[in-house]
Amino acid sequence: MLRSLFTGLTGLRSSQLGMDVIGNNIANVNTVGFKGSRATFKELLLQTIRSASSGGTNVGGVNAMQIGLGVSLGSIDRNLTQGVPMVTNRSTDLSIEGDGHFILSDGASRYYTRAGNFTVDYNGYLVSPFNGYRVQGLSAVDGSIPATGTIGDIQIPYDSMMAAVATANISLGGNIPAGDGVGDSCSTTVDIYDSAGGDTTLTITFLKTDTNMWDMSLTVATGTSPVGFETLRFNGDTALLSGTSSFTFNWTPLGASTPLTLTLDCGTAGSVDGLTQYDDGTTPNVTSRDGYTFGTLKQFMVNEDGVFTGLFSNGEQQDIAQLYLANFNNPGGLYDMGGGLFIESPNSGPAGVAAANAGANGKIVQGTLEMSNVDLAEEFTNMIITQRAYQANARVISTSEDLLNELLNLKR
Repeated sequence: MLRSLFTGLTGLRSSQLGMDVIGNNIANVNTVGFKGSRATFKELLLQTIRSASSGGTNVGGVNAMQIGLGVSLGSIDRNLTQGVPMVTNRSTDLSIEGDGHFILSDGASRYYTRAGNFTVDYNGYLVSPFNGYRVQGLSAVDGSIPATGTIGDIQIPYDSMMAAVATANISLGGNIPAGDGVGDSCSTTVDIYDSAGGDTTLTITFLKTDTNMWDMSLTVATGTSPVGFETLRFNGDTALLSGTSSFTFNWTPLGASTPLTLTLDCGTAGSVDGLTQYDDGTTPNVTSRDGYTFGTLKQFMVNEDGVFTGLFSNGEQQDIAQLYLANFNNPGGLYDMGGGLFIESPNSGPAGVAAANAGANGKIVQGTLEMSNVDLAEEFTNMIITQRAYQANARVISTSEDLLNELLNLKR
């Protein structure tokens, strides 16, 4: 009877611990990136009343007789399944589709989390709003993400300046009409930039001077003399003749100390991949042009590889940084530090750090958050089971007390 009293007590204690786990799961049903846990139990002790014996020549073996002495908490296991993503459309909200953890740093230690509800602080650093810890990644060098390097704080330098780049290459396409007569002309325009970011409208004019022959001239303002002049020859119908089809012009913008070197690519000689001469209309145009004026960073986007690409006021894009993630051989072994943060433990293994969407790491989805993976229906079911177990163990204790009272009443 005394054994059953203590056995029932261990059952009460274990059921209470199980309810604590269930209660924590339910409390965090709306916590970003939360991973639910479960409690499992094991037998506490066994009392051997009779040991087992092997059989002899004329008798069989006898099993041991053992009485269990209760239950104890065996383990608390974390459920690492993917939480449902919630669309927020906030540029700084990120979720991981797959394995891996975001890496945060306080300058001295690293922490790991699945909660991607980040924000940008006064200095432009991407941080956790809970504690200000900075998100870690690899910063771009001259607008490109290096293949290797040491990860550090990701900074979004809003209003940072992108220097102007002078126009150097222009590609031409479209058609010059074969049916035009000598003296007819057609033209197209394109905006070009000098090294100071100043823009000028360049007019490219094609004047027919003979059969299958056109003079191409460049002017930068109406009524001014051409800054460049070349002759184009076609092979009788469509394609440029073999030979030079790329021409270089030098022009010094007003107020500039050095000339602007422009290379015009009219297509591959002997091919119809650039300018053509069909008798089906006038459509000469600029298919591509490099160079741009100066600009400032206004916003950014993040792709599935975790690359932060800045969008500048001049319409250009430039990579800023790439998000790196941490993976573990046993992520269930991480120490939970509260606040959605984890640190390494002896049983988690060291962090394997790599770019997002590389190796075992999942891909990044911008504008979404991974919600808690707690299943309320399952938790309420477990709550009922745990409550009944608690009641049953309490009944064991009360029944054992009744038996003790009957024993004491024998003397009366």
